Amino acid sequence: MATRASFRVKMVGLKKTQKLLKRFGTKAGIARKKLLFDEGESTVQQTRPFTPIKTGELRRSGLTLIKGDGVEVSFGGVKAPYALFVHEILTNFHKPPTKAKYLEDVFNKRLATMDNRFARELRSLLPETR
Repeated sequence: MATRASFRVKMVGLKKTQKLLKRFGTKAGIARKKLLFDEGESTVQQTRPFTPIKTGELRRSGLTLIKGDGVEVSFGGVKAPYALFVHEILTNFHKPPTKAKYLEDVFNKRLATMDNRFARELRSLLPETR
């Protein structure tokens, strides 16, 4: 089984976003999946420049999947089964801007503004929330 460096995001604790979602039921569920997928894709795109590159397989392996009520963002898989090791071993040298924790660092930076970004995007997807 291939190892992937991954994060899973569920909308928990995003107060502004959750409030809007509750008001609009099923229609909001479709918008929520779009928000999560778009967030995952943006995270993958922002992570790529920091992903160590030797053969290019790890960099190309970025993936966003809707899983249940969340989204999974990952790098690795069959063609880059070493992704988790590259991500976690901090003592290995990486030519800047590439680095270990390439995915985690980008995710944590995006997390700081996620609630406001989701609430703003949800309002644009559901005009009746304005």
